Amino acid sequence: MKKKLIGYILVILGAGMQIVSLAADFLNLGNDPFNIGWKQLTGAGVGLLVIFVGIWFLSTAKPKGMENELPQEETLEEEPDNEDEEEVDLL
Repeated sequence: MKKKLIGYILVILGAGMQIVSLAADFLNLGNDPFNIGWKQLTGAGVGLLVIFVGIWFLSTAKPKGMENELPQEETLEEEPDNEDEEEVDLL
């Protein structure tokens, strides 16, 4: 599976975990609708970590067209300076 797809899945899964955890009382999964319990906070925290891992996967994925575009050696070379030629042309 590609890194980008894994990243999207993890972000959606983490957001879903946070929504279910924080809305558990309203979904009749919790005991007291007026308090947020430690289990809800733990679920929301784990959901946030899953979102961060998904964002990390998305940020480290290579763009689709960049895999074969330029070799690494060509990207690190500097262009030669043509200042000497310009000075001769001006004189």
